[in-house]
Amino acid sequence: MTKADNMLSILWMLRAGKRMTAKQLAEELEIHVRTVYRCMDSQCASGVPIVAESSPNGSYSILSRFADSPLVFGAEEQKGLIHATIFAKEAGYPCSDALPRAVNKLKCYANEKAAGPA
Repeated sequence: MTKADNMLSILWMLRAGKRMTAKQLAEELEIHVRTVYRCMDSQCASGVPIVAESSPNGSYSILSRFADSPLVFGAEEQKGLIHATIFAKEAGYPCSDALPRAVNKLKCYANEKAAGPA
């Protein structure tokens, strides 16, 4: 797996709400424990609120407010954002040139085709 895959996998495991040690994460992902430490450093540097408990049996967890935040938009949320973009553009929103770029980013990560033109 790539570093990005490892980081995302770690993030999803921590979002499940349990505390895990670096050794547990490494065993689950079949990677070296040092790779886990590097991924954790990168996660923290990018702003992910990971809590590290330093003790002989130290573990990692993620702040609950982050764990509860959705990382993807549902189909109806995507439609709502696309329609809001169209409305804002037609209403003369001053940053309307940025809106299609934002919608294109949304479409790149959508599981389904986003409805409506950008």
